[in-house]
Amino acid sequence: LLLLLPPPSSSMVTSSSTSSTSTSSSGNNNSGGGGGGKETASTLLNPSSSAASASAAGLGVHPSSSPPFPPPPPALHHHHQHHHPSTNTAAKPIRTIYPTELAKKLTKCNSKGALQFQSQGPVIIDCRPFMEYNRSHIQGAVHINCSDKISRRRLQQGKITVLDLISCREGKDSFKRIFSKEIIVYDENTDEPNRVVPSQPLHIVLESLKREGKDPLVLKGGLSSFKQEHENLCDNSLQLQECPEGGGASLIPAHLPQSIPTTPDIENAELTPILPFLFLGNEQDAQDLEKMQRMNIGYIINVTTHLPLYHYDKGIFHYKRLPATDSNKQNLRQYFEEAFEFIEEAHQCGNGLLIHCQAGVSRSATIVIAYLMKHTRMTMTDAYKFVKGKRPIISPNLNFMGQLLEFEEDLNNGVTPRILTPKLVGVETVV
Repeated sequence: LLLLLPPPSSSMVTSSSTSSTSTSSSGNNNSGGGGGGKETASTLLNPSSSAASASAAGLGVHPSSSPPFPPPPPALHHHHQHHHPSTNTAAKPIRTIYPTELAKKLTKCNSKGALQFQSQGPVIIDCRPFMEYNRSHIQGAVHINCSDKISRRRLQQGKITVLDLISCREGKDSFKRIFSKEIIVYDENTDEPNRVVPSQPLHIVLESLKREGKDPLVLKGGLSSFKQEHENLCDNSLQLQECPEGGGASLIPAHLPQSIPTTPDIENAELTPILPFLFLGNEQDAQDLEKMQRMNIGYIINVTTHLPLYHYDKGIFHYKRLPATDSNKQNLRQYFEEAFEFIEEAHQCGNGLLIHCQAGVSRSATIVIAYLMKHTRMTMTDAYKFVKGKRPIISPNLNFMGQLLEFEEDLNNGVTPRILTPKLVGVETVV
């Protein structure tokens, strides 16, 4: 068979000789690969060629006394790659803790008092959505706000840390002592954390903590399993912790509806008259020039950071923007008095006023509720029910509900005065 092969051309030998070192290296590193096939074949067919001699010389072996070293077998090469340190770190199994073990830790720390718990107890991180956290969570747990895609992506890319996503100041203060504390992470019901898909918040938080040099534990079975056995160690009231940017209250009344409106309900909602001169709506309502003129609307409050001031260039509306997002960190109360004065200006001028956000569900509804509390003797619960009776889809987020409760407390204590005259027309409740 070998006799049938043509002898190597002088150009091939010259090529091999000229690039002898790269040929030998390519043969070692890419054995079986597509690239560098010519050079490898040339070397194998001509063991005494100048390429082989140069390869041997490059290794410090005289070509006449010792044959060139053969390339390492592929299996050995891959085996070496498998033991790369970074692969070992990524493949390290995630440690778990059973509900009973965590319960013992919490009980032990609780028996020593709150100060001892803060200094010696574990840092417990809740990775579930904010609404779920506020419905129920393990005592002392802090919430990680990574349910939105942007936060998850930034956390995955290492642009922010877990500390940046903790929802409240108290949690941040606790987390600053993390280097000397045990970290326990949980979601709703994960039983096998090593099988969690990369897109899940639990996986993203764990990977971020590992990059920060931490070795967290995962609660086996999540809150679901823990609550079945140790409900006494869970906080089931709708607790709202204080956010860094602004107020928050201690408790959301349990008798208030907590249902979130469905998308069809929101999309089909119409412009809602709350009072004869005060209308609550959404982005589409703000675009409907004919409807607003029919309702005698001359003033508009836009409670968003991004929606345009529709028809502003026509000069027929008095506009005010309150730049706010519908988030658990937004301080909406800072705009209450400014909004009230603008509403009163419209009222005194005999014009209607539209207050809107994206959907007319949370931000704008919160300001309408606060306005009723300010200008009547309504409690927060009464004002909430009054507005919801007119526009069933309203659902202020828990952060805004907390700010309304705080506002109510200030009204009752005289810190913020009520304005009861002139009496509002259109309020059916005795105020």
